[in-house]
Amino acid sequence: MALTALVALLFVVTTAALTAGFVLIRHYDLVSRQEEKIAMAELRQTLERFVMDAGNIPPPVQTLGLLSMCSGLSREQAEVNRAGNPRALIADPGMGLGPQGTGGLPYAQNRFGSLPPLRPRLLLVSSVGAPLPEEIITGATLRQKDFDAIWSTPQGIMPADWEWEGDPNDLCVEQIHLGPLFTEVTLRYYADDASHFGTYAVASHPVPNDLPALLSTNTFRTHLLRGSFLSLYGTDGALQFRDILQDDGLIYTCRDGVWHRGMGNLGSRVGPVIRHPTPEEFSDCVAAFMSPEVPLWSDNDSAGKEDLVLALLQFLQTGAEDNQGGAMDEAQEELIDVLVAFTGANPNKP
Repeated sequence: MALTALVALLFVVTTAALTAGFVLIRHYDLVSRQEEKIAMAELRQTLERFVMDAGNIPPPVQTLGLLSMCSGLSREQAEVNRAGNPRALIADPGMGLGPQGTGGLPYAQNRFGSLPPLRPRLLLVSSVGAPLPEEIITGATLRQKDFDAIWSTPQGIMPADWEWEGDPNDLCVEQIHLGPLFTEVTLRYYADDASHFGTYAVASHPVPNDLPALLSTNTFRTHLLRGSFLSLYGTDGALQFRDILQDDGLIYTCRDGVWHRGMGNLGSRVGPVIRHPTPEEFSDCVAAFMSPEVPLWSDNDSAGKEDLVLALLQFLQTGAEDNQGGAMDEAQEELIDVLVAFTGANPNKP
């Protein structure tokens, strides 16, 4: 009996140990997969920022290495995951970019921009288990149906036609759709006459890479990367307007040598030369304004700096979230009241 009891006890202990080991391994696998998904999502976000800052899309074979320079990661950390397996970045074989709509990657934007991007997709693929198949790592010979299969396959399912010894649950796929990084812009002349022929330039930095140019057609419609600098010049060659492109569907018309927002006969004049501040710049300005070294108006006794900043933020938030006439009018009136109290300005002055 004692021997039987001992054998039973050993069986229970062994089973418990194996179960605990299995649970531990399973937990480790889940953590590894989750960590890799987070890392790949961060790489996607870094790529999106890089594209908008640089004004170009690099070839897949160079992309992860470039991202390491602006993500705080080493090149190896960007290109290889914690399991020691290389990540693969694959472009859609049917991608079409550029003025003719037929180019792939790399894509270097110029003033002609692109036709509506065709299949502007990338796949970031990684495995936290067995190494990826060789054809996936290289990505050079991937067929359209193979790309589509990976893109559309749910997590935990083996993509069609894969011959891979790995566990499908170890496969991590991050979809990168480049389409939202482009914005449609229309530039046009009010009429086909030299008096309306203003010029324009597109660049990834405030200073254009090339000289201002005439439109290629009387109505020029193109797709440009968000974050690009659009500069509009009058017929006298003077810069009238500059903006960082963010909104979609913008239309600018040059009429009588002056650029207008909209179709030209109803649109408002653009300008002066402006640039949208980044959130960091706006934050820096607020911090500088709140500094004790910036004095208040001597007769100000009813509104402080905090009141003015809160009114301004409320106005901006209303414009972003509830851009309705009544709400905007109320927020504007509150902002004006605080400005009057803060500065002593006359609200009846233009």
